[in-house]
Amino acid sequence: MSPLYTSKSEAHFLHTFHARPSSASIILQDDQQRALIVKAHYKAHWTFPGGMIDADETPKQAAVREVQEEVGLTIEPDAVTFGWIAARHSIVADTFQFIFKAQLLPGQIDSIILQASEIDEWRLVSKDDVLSMNLDYAKAIVLWARDSTEGYVEQTFGLDT
Repeated sequence: MSPLYTSKSEAHFLHTFHARPSSASIILQDDQQRALIVKAHYKAHWTFPGGMIDADETPKQAAVREVQEEVGLTIEPDAVTFGWIAARHSIVADTFQFIFKAQLLPGQIDSIILQASEIDEWRLVSKDDVLSMNLDYAKAIVLWARDSTEGYVEQTFGLDT
């Protein structure tokens, strides 16, 4: 019996679908339940360390790599757990963002080295800091501060709808 689809026909079929770029980030919390956030020079808001997923990476691998690149911290993949995924729709693109969680180890905060080509600042924020909206925070940071356990969220921004 022959397979229903050949590799070639399956590849053709899959290429007919809309592909979405994806990114991944990690919520790094210290022992006082504060999270590490960063301010990229090209964004108006603060985010968790993270970035785009490369073609040969899983979301978790990308998140770990991006943390290393942006703030110079090595995070063990086995210490990273899933938080949620955001389906994002904007005037720029439709994307998915995978958000993970990990604990900052004692002394790690003293080892931060910012990626000068991309990141201007970092800071630790409490959930109360975020909820006071004293800075412009990405939605993922606000979800963290609200103790969201949804697992999946949808986000629309930059649209006149």
